[in-house]
Amino acid sequence: MNQCSNPEGADVLGQFTLTAANGDMVFGQYETLAHLDFGTAQVTAFGQWEIVGGTGRFAGAITD
Repeated sequence: MNQCSNPEGADVLGQFTLTAANGDMVFGQYETLAHLDFGTAQVTAFGQWEIVGGTGRFAGAITD
């Protein structure tokens, strides 16, 4: 998380894995801007994510 580049909150970069019941996986990454409201202790994030791969039935999955 980088709070310096977004004075209203933070830039958030990350990766995720979704796993189906049979163990097949989808891999993705995201980049969001998060607004931090310290008065109400709330974080609101807006951004984009993309699918970058997978295994099993999700092999070759990508976001175009």
